[in-house]
Amino acid sequence: MSSPNSTPISGVSQRASDIARENRESRQNVSDEDLNLVHVQVPRSLAAKVEELMDFTGLSAKNLFYMSVHLVLSYAKAKSLKIQDLQGYPDQQEFHDVSKYKLELSQQDFQELQTQELLEEVSQCVILGLEFLYRRLIEMNPVG
Repeated sequence: MSSPNSTPISGVSQRASDIARENRESRQNVSDEDLNLVHVQVPRSLAAKVEELMDFTGLSAKNLFYMSVHLVLSYAKAKSLKIQDLQGYPDQQEFHDVSKYKLELSQQDFQELQTQELLEEVSQCVILGLEFLYRRLIEMNPVG
């Protein structure tokens, strides 16, 4: 029999608290790789181009970054080229004043970067994709 101070509601409350604690602990034990998370550095010198692309497409900066990675992977695959061999592939040493982001990529894009051993170079993929989008959407299609 339950004690006089114990109610069914306090038991449910305690169980909910235990579940929340277990969820917090399990999230702490998950690595970035398990979540398809990558760390991206984008030069602040690209900020104006990113703003123009955001205005033109209606996408957030992070969504543009996701699109950039996917675009570069798809383009290289369609052309049967290594990403590092694509024209305009940026040199890591060109990165000075940067903004840092954490992105959760699709499983497919994350695995493709992993397969090509490009997880450490995801920033270059984002930059290359942004430059490609800018040339195609803004420079080649001036409005007005």
